[in-house]
Amino acid sequence: KIASTDLTNPFMLKKVALTGKPLILSTGMSSFREVEKAVEIVRKLNPDLILLQCTGSYPTQDNDCNLLVLSEYQKKFNVLTGFSDHTPGIGAAPYSIPLGASVIEKHFTQDKSLPGPDHSSSLSPDELVGLVHQIRRVEKFMGSQSKLIAESESSTKISLQKKLVARQSLKKGNKFSWDNLSSMRCHDGISPLDHLDFLIGRKARRDYLKHEPIDPSEAFFFKKITTSNLIDIPHISGISKSVHFRYFKTRKLEVALSHKLSYILYDSCNSPCGYGHVEEDNNIYWLGIYVSNEYRGLGLGSLIMDKLTTESDKQNINLRLSVDSNNHKAIDLYKKYGFNLIEENKKILYFSR
Repeated sequence: KIASTDLTNPFMLKKVALTGKPLILSTGMSSFREVEKAVEIVRKLNPDLILLQCTGSYPTQDNDCNLLVLSEYQKKFNVLTGFSDHTPGIGAAPYSIPLGASVIEKHFTQDKSLPGPDHSSSLSPDELVGLVHQIRRVEKFMGSQSKLIAESESSTKISLQKKLVARQSLKKGNKFSWDNLSSMRCHDGISPLDHLDFLIGRKARRDYLKHEPIDPSEAFFFKKITTSNLIDIPHISGISKSVHFRYFKTRKLEVALSHKLSYILYDSCNSPCGYGHVEEDNNIYWLGIYVSNEYRGLGLGSLIMDKLTTESDKQNINLRLSVDSNNHKAIDLYKKYGFNLIEENKKILYFSR
């Protein structure tokens, strides 16, 4: 690690760069022009460089931290960045993490009253522990760049966001319109944002009472799983290398192609949102259903279950499935469709239909 005091020392920069070791260069007391020249010297000899934003005053005042310099370093030099923090206490260090800091430098001491320029603005051992905990918490706060529905908010999404409902009583065959549809907060139903435009002008598949949620079957449709749409499986599971995709790509694909009991469910925008499959193992047909997190709470599990049980009845196939004993919602769904408990193995329940 090269201290700020040597950023303008080309003799030191060259000697350290020639070691071939990764370098951390602190940039306190330096202008951007000086940083550019120092980076140029180092990179001619060694590409492994991390730049630390730093202000060489002890302690550093809040308005002198200039954390936004981190973004400039990243854009200009395409390097990893960090922050050498001389603010009192835990100070500014945690706030540098969202700006891309990969390295934090912070002085600590066993006695802040000791003589010297650093001690008063250094951390005690306990404060150092607190700094680490705070930085780890900030990392959790930052999360992912992907805007997804958090598992913790899935239940509130179901109960609080509006669903598409019939504004008045409708008969089977009536055309949906802006005048006879509306939105209300209700537990079941489909999103007006996603499906209203699709439904306008289409005929209702069944009767609806006033304020009754519009059935998912009006806006979702099935396609048999084939080699051409297998790639949609990871979009449903949300993880491209998930067990759902790997397993389907090998063993279950063969089953899906040999039996007409494996389907992907799509919404009105042609986005995959769930799948159901039947796998044969020693003349026993195992049923599996998966609904993407984004679409849970819309009754799609029931829609897939209805499709597979109807098709299995046509082919006189007896289905089996397994479920965690704590998954009461799934158990209730299976019982609704005529599945009976046949075996209990620790926390796994086995049902047959």
